[in-house]
Amino acid sequence: MTRPAMTIIALTAAALASMVTTGGSPTAAAADNCSPPLCGRVANATNNQIRIARLGSGKPSLCPPITTGTLRCDWTTLSPDKTSPSGYDVDGFTFPGTGFWFKGFHYSKGTYVRVFDFQVIFCVKVPPLQPTCT
Repeated sequence: MTRPAMTIIALTAAALASMVTTGGSPTAAAADNCSPPLCGRVANATNNQIRIARLGSGKPSLCPPITTGTLRCDWTTLSPDKTSPSGYDVDGFTFPGTGFWFKGFHYSKGTYVRVFDFQVIFCVKVPPLQPTCT
């Protein structure tokens, strides 16, 4: 990775940390009886929308592969430069409009990645790559 790309990632990580601690979040999301830091969280510093999902409500198998059997899931959209709301326990995320990278692996658009409790996912745009999450 080049030095400019590493600098962009470091600066973006600092901005994302600020988003998480200041509560930058969408207003339409519902609470899920979860108390930070026990909740899974996602911070979106890309110019793409992210779909975040939580298990336990919604339609069966709406969010494969994070659901199994009849486990239900609902989702909401996380706009660019937003963080999942406090109290909304994120159990999975995807980019519905583009492929993305997560921890060195490439995922096709619409493929959900599991988010565990205590896990905070940071997604950034590193030109010319697709969104990258860690």
